[in-house]
Amino acid sequence: MTRPIVVFDLDGTLVDTAPDLLDSLNHCLGHAGLDPAEPAELRRFVGMGGRVMIERAFASQRHALTPERLDALQAVFLEHYGG
Repeated sequence: MTRPIVVFDLDGTLVDTAPDLLDSLNHCLGHAGLDPAEPAELRRFVGMGGRVMIERAFASQRHALTPERLDALQAVFLEHYGG
């Protein structure tokens, strides 16, 4: 007999993670010397993962990212978000 698998899609439907995402994104942006994102901006950045969120936040401030810098900033973001 197989055991059932229960999966939850926590994209904001069941749990509002926007405040935590914004806090970690702003930590990441501050680490990079950029201005913090406003709460109203976050919805434009979210979707397709943290890496894309960082790219979108940088693009909104007209700052380019190298793949190496994005890798480093993603690590900063994940460390803060997981902590």
